[in-house]
Amino acid sequence: MQALDLSVYCGHSVIMGKRKNDWQDTKTVLLLCSSDREQYRRFVEEGVHLGKRSDLTGGGLIRSSGGWANVLEMKRRKLFQKSDERILGDGDFVRDVPARAEEQMEGEYRMKAKGINLDTAAERVCQVMKTAKREICMPGKERRRVHARSLFCYFAAREVGISQTELCRLLKLSPTAVTFSVKRGEELARREGYSLL
Repeated sequence: MQALDLSVYCGHSVIMGKRKNDWQDTKTVLLLCSSDREQYRRFVEEGVHLGKRSDLTGGGLIRSSGGWANVLEMKRRKLFQKSDERILGDGDFVRDVPARAEEQMEGEYRMKAKGINLDTAAERVCQVMKTAKREICMPGKERRRVHARSLFCYFAAREVGISQTELCRLLKLSPTAVTFSVKRGEELARREGYSLL
């Protein structure tokens, strides 16, 4: 019986340069290892030698608490945490995540009710950055263009509610690039006091 090649379901062989997936961003992972595949390989080997780690096993509460022993100790001491298997974090964080998600959704509905859309976001970016709309979608690393694109991504994703997948398609950027753009845009908006309205 022929062995099943599981490497087609794993990004490791792509990062190691043995296979190619056009959609997979290997540069970002390799940047964590100074763009050195050999350093990445050593990092993975060291992880394999550590074996199964109890602090990385189990759902949200188990992992957030540092393993079953800590969960049982908390139970013995009658210390209870809000938990959700989908969310890794302490009780306060787990309680806060759904509230923040609901707040963001309400904000998106308010924007849509006011007729705020991608065009509105682009126009606002052009106004505050003193640039043309075409600059937002143009590739390049010129500082002003990067700032305009980042602010647009932030407004579009966080205020208007456009998915990052849609922004990837629209701006012809990788998912990683859009994620970084949203974060940069958020920092820029906070620092300069820019708002969509």
